[in-house]
Parts: sequence; structure tokens; C-alpha cells
Amino acid sequence: MLSPSTSTRDTPRPPSLPPGRGEEGSPPDAPGAPGQLPGCAVAPGVTREPPEVDWPSWFGRALWAECPKREACLAWLRARWAPRLNARGLLPPGLDRHLAGEAWEALMLQGLIPMAWASDPQRRFHATSPVDGAWLSLERPVSVRLCLALAADMPGVLHAEALAWECLERLRAWAVPQPSVLEWRMIERQDANACLQRTWLATLQVVLYEYRREAMDRRRRDPYAAVNALGPLPAELPLALGQVATLAVLWREACRSGARVPRKGSSPLDRPEGRRFSALPDPFEPLLALVATGYVIVGVSPTRVTLGLVPLREEP
Repeated sequence: MLSPSTSTRDTPRPPSLPPGRGEEGSPPDAPGAPGQLPGCAVAPGVTREPPEVDWPSWFGRALWAECPKREACLAWLRARWAPRLNARGLLPPGLDRHLAGEAWEALMLQGLIPMAWASDPQRRFHATSPVDGAWLSLERPVSVRLCLALAADMPGVLHAEALAWECLERLRAWAVPQPSVLEWRMIERQDANACLQRTWLATLQVVLYEYRREAMDRRRRDPYAAVNALGPLPAELPLALGQVATLAVLWREACRSGARVPRKGSSPLDRPEGRRFSALPDPFEPLLALVATGYVIVGVSPTRVTLGLVPLREEP
């Protein structure tokens, strides 16, 4: 897990997580307390049912970070560059990029961005080349809007990073890459679906639908009935996040039924075949908690995991 002051390239990430939004420095939850994420390991023979999810609340919080310092950051922007702001209260794109370095340094000097966090070599920032549109991974943001979005919610950002690392650790058995670098990328909510890569969940998707098919072949209750019970998904919810919700429900049904991971057969995808779902670490618990912070895993590669955030605006 990335911390504000340490590098984790060659050291294992601990299972403990920082406190949630607005609780920086508070003690961790007591064992079994609501909201606590257990460690990745599950003792042999021990099964654990996934926690209940308040789906209406989860749908409403997806990609909407609370940003406790939102107003302070927007006020900082107005005070520093008021004459240069456009009618929307934002810097024009060219200035937004040109002044990013100045904004980053100023926010660190004022304590809104922790210097140790910003200088961690395992943390990068996504950018697009203004010359040829190529994707870049840089040591600092190249957008004032990204700087402010991070500064407005540092406790939430730290919590989201920890949840992302926990999710990947729990997906280790499912052939998901285990990168050592975390990258932040700014995404627009209306374009989120095009940004969200789902290939890193491909193995789980295949296996959970195989589980559903096996259940139906044996004339058992269709696990997808629990998905249908969610009702229509909100129209504004990106399709990729709707798919995450669907897979989370199927995982819960597999755990409840005592189902085992189907054998590989002709599929080339690695999996912990033959093990009960309920005896495996639940990857959806941290993943759903991550989305509820207002951030989302955009993609996973062997070298980095990319988290997406929506930029600040004058209006929520």
C-alpha cells in the first residue's frame, strides 16, 4: 500500500487500511465493526459471507467524491487567478496545463498536498501529449483541475488508494496483474464508460457466468435472480460500474450456495479451481467500497493500476 512517506516497490503491502474519509488519524475499526475490511488471507476451512450492500446508496455515490475541501480549493483558485478564469470559473485549457506546475508547488507549500505523498516514486499522474495525443505517465499532474481535485479530498484519495491495493491483492488468485505503481487520471463523468477498462476483471466474469450456467444445468435457483432484484440500474451509471455490481451480486450468491470455482476445462484463464468461493478473499468488498468513495479503478496493467477521479466544478 502506498503511504505518504514510504515506497513499496520491493516490500509487501500490509493488509491494514487507513481510516475512511474525514477520519484521518482516527483508530481503525474494531474487529467485525461495520466498514472494516478484513485482511486478504482466509484461514483454511473458514468461510465468510460477503457483507450486505446498500445498493441505492452505492449507485448514488459512484463517481461523486464528497471533497471536504472543495470550497476551499475553488476559493484558492479564484483568489490566485481570478482574472484568468472563464465563465465557468475554470482556467482555459491552455492555462490549465501551463500553470499546473505552479499550482502543484503552491498547494504543497500550503499543506493541501502532502509533499511526501507527492514525491513518492510509486505514484504517477496520467497525461495526454499535446503534440500527438500519446498517453504519458508523469511525476506530477499537468492540469490545475487535477491538482485541485486531489487537494480537495486527500483523506478520501488515500483511502481510495488503499482500497485499490487491497482489491488487487484479493484478485491475485484470478490472474490479475500485481503492479507496483499507482497512477491518477482525471475523467469526465459523462465519458467515464469509455475510460473504464474491464479486461482486468475478465477471469472473474467468465468464472461467475460459468457458475451461473452450472447452477441452472443442475436445476437450481438461477443466481441471476438476485441481480434482477436490484431493479433497473440508474441511467447515469456507467455500464462498466453496472457490470461490477452484477458480478458482486453473483459472487455473493456463489458464496451463499457453497459453490466451488468451476474447473478450467478448455478456458485458458487461471483460477483457483475447485475451491469454494466463500473460502476465497472477497475482491468485491474493497472494490465496491472504492467506488463509493467517488473514485474508480480505470485499468490495471502489469506496471500500474490507474485510478480515475472527476474534476472539481463550481457546482456539485
